[in-house]
Amino acid sequence: MIGWDGLLPCAVAGLSWLAAAVLGNAMGLGLLVVIGLPIAAFFARFYVGKQQIDANYCPRGFRTAQLLALGFTTTAFIFVDLFIVLSAFGPAQGAGAPPRVDEHNFPYAAAAVCVYFTLVAFAMYPGREKTELVQHTAAPA
Repeated sequence: MIGWDGLLPCAVAGLSWLAAAVLGNAMGLGLLVVIGLPIAAFFARFYVGKQQIDANYCPRGFRTAQLLALGFTTTAFIFVDLFIVLSAFGPAQGAGAPPRVDEHNFPYAAAAVCVYFTLVAFAMYPGREKTELVQHTAAPA
């Protein structure tokens, strides 16, 4: 989770700031970055998460629930990436500035983060290996 929920947003931020510094909004290329980066990050997260779910030891029905949780969390994270990108291209303050977390909306942001990480932990649960299941169900000697 640290790599995809920590390093990937840092990469999105770095690419956004670089694109804003180099391109500005020349010929609408800034808009392409604002739209394209969050979508590319979504597909990267979903692809890697789906590979992890496909390789786990959970039953098929549980994997379906994991895919739903992964889809919800990656879709929700598009907005986080979008705010990151907008902070590079948008104004720092005033009208049109991305929202900031302050003392009034901190409880909502904290609750959203808790729900997000709970769902991601559920989606990435690897299941129990068959050898673990055999050891737990075997009769004691």
